[in-house]
Amino acid sequence: MFQSPKPRVHETDCAEPFKRGKAYGQRHGREVAEYLKRWLASLDPPDGDVTGYARTLTRATGHLDTVSRLYPHMLEELKGLSSGADIAFDLIFAFQLMDEEWNFARRAGNGSVKGDTAGRCSVFGIGPKHLGHAILAQNMDIGSWSAGGQTLLHHAHPGGLDRFVLTFPGYLGLCGMNGAGLAVTCNALMDLPYDDAGVPVSCIVRRIMEAGSPEEALHTLQKTTHASGQCYTLATGQSLVSVEASGARTEVWPGTMARKQLCLHTNHPLWFGHYETTATAPASPSTYARLAAVRKYAGEGFSDRASALDLIGRALSSRDDPDQPVSRELTAEDSGDSQINYTFASIVFDLGDPARVFVSNGPPSRMRYRPAAELKSGGRFQPVAE
Repeated sequence: MFQSPKPRVHETDCAEPFKRGKAYGQRHGREVAEYLKRWLASLDPPDGDVTGYARTLTRATGHLDTVSRLYPHMLEELKGLSSGADIAFDLIFAFQLMDEEWNFARRAGNGSVKGDTAGRCSVFGIGPKHLGHAILAQNMDIGSWSAGGQTLLHHAHPGGLDRFVLTFPGYLGLCGMNGAGLAVTCNALMDLPYDDAGVPVSCIVRRIMEAGSPEEALHTLQKTTHASGQCYTLATGQSLVSVEASGARTEVWPGTMARKQLCLHTNHPLWFGHYETTATAPASPSTYARLAAVRKYAGEGFSDRASALDLIGRALSSRDDPDQPVSRELTAEDSGDSQINYTFASIVFDLGDPARVFVSNGPPSRMRYRPAAELKSGGRFQPVAE
């Protein structure tokens, strides 16, 4: 399956949510429609009506009401996207519920998703104790239907914080960094409780991108009712904190781990004490194998910024275990409409001075990391043109 060497970059300086969404829809509506179509094709409801199923996902859960109440500006942006792309709003909103759909399908007990939906993301964070600044990196593993859709959104907000977000066409955001130098990653913890009226992960990532400090971002995570189990890792130049969140509660990275200043995480809870499992979504063997792999690389140590970046790159590119690799590649047999997870992109937030973003436009075992942006004085991102 074709992978371009660089992700597409969309830049906007529009501050009004509806206008911003509409402009994106008008410019990229064909791409949004294509990836929405691919995502719908990856679903497998019993009656075969994927469009009806997606509309039910919007209408039969409380996510829409919650977002409308807490984050109306995000809803306005999605309405603008719907208008600009000429796609029904309930489908655009359902498209924001990628993780939540997994839980919805399991709750229905109908096996309504094709392929392997167990989370596959891997996170590698280094705290400021070692280098004088933090580095946060992630392999973002999602369905193969997303292949080729790697997109970087650069929102140069004229009256607020710049945002630089990894996503695919039509989705609010997978992970990213803002002009305050705050980066966020998230990886699914599907064996934690979910809440059908909670805030979707796409909206939480976008809300964190609006936070001016790690304290504000952490407060947001702690006060939020989460729609799905996730591990959110936050980093700035001088901080690294991680939160395991669920529909029941959140728990912050404990001090014993924080003192080590390394945060290595995959897709099973590490400190969510005596957590309640959903029973229908046990952790995949892959999550334990990938965590063991990144821990092995972390054990090699590093001495400076360059060696730390090299170590992270090698860890996230690892295919030492061919059955459960950290970097998951597509094969010729993989269907383009499948939920089979592969490494959609790998992103590194190097939060030194200057802070920089590097992106591998697909599995890093196949696609090299390229500089994507640098945070300039005044909190403005400068995309890097190679």
